[in-house]
Amino acid sequence: MALPRTATMMGLAAAVALTLGACREEEQGRRVMFEPGVYKGKADSPISAAAMRSLMTRIQRQNALAGGLSGGAGGVPGSSAPNVRPPSGAEGRAIPLGDPR
Repeated sequence: MALPRTATMMGLAAAVALTLGACREEEQGRRVMFEPGVYKGKADSPISAAAMRSLMTRIQRQNALAGGLSGGAGGVPGSSAPNVRPPSGAEGRAIPLGDPR
């Protein structure tokens, strides 16, 4: 009888210690009320012109590796038609574009 009670007390003491230890100083006083779509943090610092050039070069290289194609073009250069089929069983369930529903 003493062993289960001791184990329970040790578990409770560990839980209390863990709970209190999780309250770090840097987390105290932080914002806990959030507004969707509104960023309340610190503003980003502007990047240098050299960093911007480096990022633009990286983007251009990645686009060149991908063949300059974006998703949904069907893998055919110059094609604007998507190469996507509707899911099976979707006939009659899809809402046509322009339908006011």
